[in-house]
Amino acid sequence: MTDRADSLQKAMDQNGEPEDLYRTLMNEMEKKTNTLNRYRKQLEILNQASVMINSVRDIPTILRTVTQAALELWNSDGGTAGIVEDGEVVFRDWYLGDQHKSGFVRCNILRELNKMSTFMEYIQNENDHNCSYQFYKTGNIKIEKCLAVPIHDRQLKVQACLLLFNPDSRFSDSTVIENPLPALISSAGTALDNTRNIMELRDKELALQSSLKEKDLLLKEIHHRVKNNLQAIVGLMEAHLGTIREAKDRQVFLKGQSVAMAMSMIHELLYSTQNYAEVNFGQYTERLVQGLLKLYPNIQYRIQVSIDMDEMFLNSDTAVPVSLIINELVSNALTHAFLDHRRGTIAIIMRRVAKGGFILEVVDDGIGISESENDPERKALGLNLVRSLVENLHGSMNVDVNEGTRVTLRFKEYFECEDLELG
Repeated sequence: MTDRADSLQKAMDQNGEPEDLYRTLMNEMEKKTNTLNRYRKQLEILNQASVMINSVRDIPTILRTVTQAALELWNSDGGTAGIVEDGEVVFRDWYLGDQHKSGFVRCNILRELNKMSTFMEYIQNENDHNCSYQFYKTGNIKIEKCLAVPIHDRQLKVQACLLLFNPDSRFSDSTVIENPLPALISSAGTALDNTRNIMELRDKELALQSSLKEKDLLLKEIHHRVKNNLQAIVGLMEAHLGTIREAKDRQVFLKGQSVAMAMSMIHELLYSTQNYAEVNFGQYTERLVQGLLKLYPNIQYRIQVSIDMDEMFLNSDTAVPVSLIINELVSNALTHAFLDHRRGTIAIIMRRVAKGGFILEVVDDGIGISESENDPERKALGLNLVRSLVENLHGSMNVDVNEGTRVTLRFKEYFECEDLELG
């Protein structure tokens, strides 16, 4: 007996109160204590269930946890929770007595759930009389009553449902404040909503990744085919080169062959790397120069070509015209700068400068070019092709003839899409 009870007993004895009043008060205290313990137990169950359903991102696990918690909160012969799919409620796990069953039961009860005027109602399931029977078939419990508790999403649309089989009717509408299920259902609705949103985002991400992979394969195939076609052109020009006797005609064929080879190498680098937008330009230039020297077997043994470049990656819109510029300038030097079996050097220098710019220099110590050859009005010369390419890059070009030839170009990285006029 507590100190409070002793004091109460003493006070009643002094006032001559009847002994049955004491018993009445003690009974009331016991009821209040039991109610408090029940609320404490319910709160513990709700907390554990809430932690569980908000820590997983798996709809079946959430539904099983909701069912188990509901059966602990509300005495029933069994229960289940299902998700709405294609206009029906689909149940995959249910509990009958001590049995846990798994299967696949579809119930056409969505219309009844949408018509419910209170938080939960008993449903007859007249439209699909086999629903309760399908659960009954898995156990030995006859299901006479089903208490349905719809689980709504944020738009108040039924997304799932909890069913309790033959539930204890101790909770009525008049004591709805004592009902422990609303808190559980609210937590379940939020968890299902969040899980579905995450699953949708995950599906979209996987679809995007799959689409990106397909596009990567397509780009790789395109670059591969373009490279093969350009190499076929190089091979055809090589076959015809042996039939040409005039030196000028041979130079034209060699120039065209070198251009096709330069573009072929760009596409080969693009499809052989994981990044189809950028080219390792230092690596590319080395391969380009080696290919050019092979086209001039009678010259390469007496010409030394050096490459001095900062490490850089250029997008394909910039790499293609710059590679054609280098190809043109080096080809010109190999063809015209070292006549009469002269020996010499060609240097290719490229640097990054401030504000995303580049400086490219192609220098040779050959015989140089005359002022007339550097005249832009002479349309037949290769330097006019270089000028045109530099203009497309929105850059500038300077030619210095002094004990050789130094061509200096300044430009920024170029994106073809910047020149498009979008309607």
